[in-house]
Amino acid sequence: ESEDYVADATSMASAQICGAAALYRSVNLYATHLETKAALLATTESIAQQNSQPPYNSRNAYGMGYLRVDRLLNRQADDIVINGTLSNSISSQTYEIKVKNGRRYAAVLVWDRLDVGIKKWSNLNLTAHHGKSIIASSKSPRNLYEKIIFSAKSDGKISLTVASSFKEKSTVPFA
Repeated sequence: ESEDYVADATSMASAQICGAAALYRSVNLYATHLETKAALLATTESIAQQNSQPPYNSRNAYGMGYLRVDRLLNRQADDIVINGTLSNSISSQTYEIKVKNGRRYAAVLVWDRLDVGIKKWSNLNLTAHHGKSIIASSKSPRNLYEKIIFSAKSDGKISLTVASSFKEKSTVPFA
């Protein structure tokens, strides 16, 4: 090659994401599309500090961060994948997760848009609790994912709660 081509935007990023997802699925043969999306988002590296000036200082400007395929493929043995469903009769679910003092954790919640014919789609929220204290929470409207990052203050368990503020269908599967 005689020159480099540098570009950005969705058309460049989508090929990289597809490649990373294919690599992930090659070592996680039974991963669902929701699990794959959650793993991709959980292993991104925040670039918020590098983008502190408007109009580049929001998630809409830089997405979920820098794609870290190394993290994606080198997940820890104690990483957990949870699948669940919220329904008309179950509007929230809570899961206990073991944590280790000082370790940083990322928790990601993903779901699908189930009816593209309507303008309002399901909105789920993710909250981490240590006892009665909220240690991290994400409640972004009009998206199909939530991500929280936190450090454990002690060995033990925390609770992750998935809750819906609106469901477009009677059941909403998530990972």
